[in-house]
Amino acid sequence: MSGFDNNWTLAQDTNLPQRDLLLDAFQMTRRFNQLLGKHQSLVVESCTRLRTKYRLGLSLRVLYEVLIKGRPHFIAARAFPSGSRATKDLNSNCFVSEGAQLPPVFHDGRINTAFWSFPNDRKIKHLRALVDVPPGLSSIGGNEWVNSRVVAHAPEKSVTAQCLNVRGEVVAYAKIYATDEGHRIRATYDSIRTSLQQNKRSPAVPSVLAYADDTNLLLLEAIQGNPLNASSGRHNTTVFTEFGMALAHLHQIEPSESVPEFVRLAPRFLNEAAWTIAHARPDVALKAAQLASSLTSTYSNDETPVVLHGDVHTKNFVVTDSNVSLIDLDQSGRGPAAADLGSFLASLHYEECTGRTIREQRLTLEQSFLSGYERVRPLPNQRSLSWHTAAALLSERAFRSVNRVRVAGLLHLPDVLERATEVLTSV
Repeated sequence: MSGFDNNWTLAQDTNLPQRDLLLDAFQMTRRFNQLLGKHQSLVVESCTRLRTKYRLGLSLRVLYEVLIKGRPHFIAARAFPSGSRATKDLNSNCFVSEGAQLPPVFHDGRINTAFWSFPNDRKIKHLRALVDVPPGLSSIGGNEWVNSRVVAHAPEKSVTAQCLNVRGEVVAYAKIYATDEGHRIRATYDSIRTSLQQNKRSPAVPSVLAYADDTNLLLLEAIQGNPLNASSGRHNTTVFTEFGMALAHLHQIEPSESVPEFVRLAPRFLNEAAWTIAHARPDVALKAAQLASSLTSTYSNDETPVVLHGDVHTKNFVVTDSNVSLIDLDQSGRGPAAADLGSFLASLHYEECTGRTIREQRLTLEQSFLSGYERVRPLPNQRSLSWHTAAALLSERAFRSVNRVRVAGLLHLPDVLERATEVLTSV
């Protein structure tokens, strides 16, 4: 994204005065050329902002893809607030891959920001495993993992890559974490997969092929298919019916105590979301506060918990020849079924609010999704469904518009909050 005019979308952040520069990919292209011209006279041809994580007044993380000599490279940036020094945070144990064009780590003192070029990261210490494949993990079901293609990079948290054989075919997925949370996530995959296999009509879940303690690397089976949003037509009602059925089968599993409690929609987090929105966008502060107050005053935690997916969007459901498979269970938790359902319904409302779809399309997809779910198990009551949809519009859609700096969401933030209020008061 170039020419990002941030003056009217987010309030000034005096603790992070470099924020708007770092969000502007056009300006960062010039900035990188100033910084990297000192290293082998590198020229950045273009820059794209791929991912942002913004904590008001505290930190800003940005992932860029830059083009150098026609080749893409990832650069992760961490902006530090006034009064702290980025140079104290640089990792001295950096990995320099063969033929690397970028320095592993560099900083810009003028804007108090540090940068790491892939396969380096401020907190993820073992990304070199995606460049130099560990011998103990390279043999996968008769194939040899020889190369990697990064498909998701959350700086300081995790990186997901496709494991490729000599023909460039995907033979598995590797996910490297900054911490040892992969242990818990591995157990989640194993538990859910085992439970679902007891019912032949249940959706598939990738099997865990390996977990390496020394690199925090989780190796997962590659599910062959297309993400739901890339399947045979975005508004294919049959596929969305199968999507609802797949989620319902997951909710049939009785959660064990080892599954963490889902707390994203608890009152504390709803109030924190409203506070962040209010300070970043004072023009909608009252709307956000009133919505959070209405939600917290009607909060209930007495529904029978199920196993939640925790990150219900179409990219995490893969359409195969036989069914819809579930992937990316990292955020799976224990909570009311309406939390997953409301999250997806909120995403449909968000797309309508931001102009990506129209009301008739939203209603069609919503009906197909819910009817599929109801074929497997009863829907939650309408009051719970509306409450969780409204809560997700606040804590996921509106809040993430701010802390992920999503331009479409910021442009339509009043509409998103108004829609949440309408949904909450519709019953």
